[in-house]
Amino acid sequence: MDKDLDITQLEFDQLDLAACYTGNNSTNKGMTSISRPKIINALLQFEDNIHRVIKQLNAYDGSSILIAETNWMKRNHFSKYMPNKSAPKKIKFGQVCTVDYGKTYKGEIGYVHPALCVGKKDDKYLIIPMTTGKTWRHECYHPTINPDMTKENRQSCESEGFEKDGVLLISDAKFISGGRILALHEVIHSDVLAEIQEQLFYIALPDLHRQLKKTLEKNVTLQNRVENMERQIENLKAKNEKMSRRIKDLESKSKES
Repeated sequence: MDKDLDITQLEFDQLDLAACYTGNNSTNKGMTSISRPKIINALLQFEDNIHRVIKQLNAYDGSSILIAETNWMKRNHFSKYMPNKSAPKKIKFGQVCTVDYGKTYKGEIGYVHPALCVGKKDDKYLIIPMTTGKTWRHECYHPTINPDMTKENRQSCESEGFEKDGVLLISDAKFISGGRILALHEVIHSDVLAEIQEQLFYIALPDLHRQLKKTLEKNVTLQNRVENMERQIENLKAKNEKMSRRIKDLESKSKES
């Protein structure tokens, strides 16, 4: 959502008072919201504010906020991906998913958008958000189409197994709960997935990526050196065998004479 909201008519005093209960402790967790007047007053103020905010938005943003909140009500207790009965049961690495990101701050991708699943830890999935990005897609990096651009974003292409051309927002990658995943779609080519995972490593951990590249290059150099030494050893063995045969021939001739 890129619209700058007019918040001059919004009030936050009651909402600010409710912040006293946001401390992560057993006291706050042991009491109910309904028994706290500050929270009830904050709720009433929030309801008035959200009405004023929704009325300022276009239909896409307004409905997306409402659906994001509704999905949270329905799915917040899910710690795992919970598919519909007819849907695939397991998320694969390299699979495009529909994800509910929730509400956004400036510059973030939010609401319901596709993402590419590139990893998993416990029940959290490492995803890269996706967008069509039609107006700026051709300014994004691609290893063969546009290799000279920076790697914060990457073009995704139909030829690589994606349903349609778009952009992977590499620098926005994150771990999400499986409960945020709403549906599963196509699985991209395995070699393309490996390239994208390597690009994410480069963006997320540049120092480690650089160290790994140096280590791999050193390993190649050492492996070449080992192979050269092995060839030298084989050559020496062949020469040794040849010399041994020559010595035996000379010894045989010496005995005959």
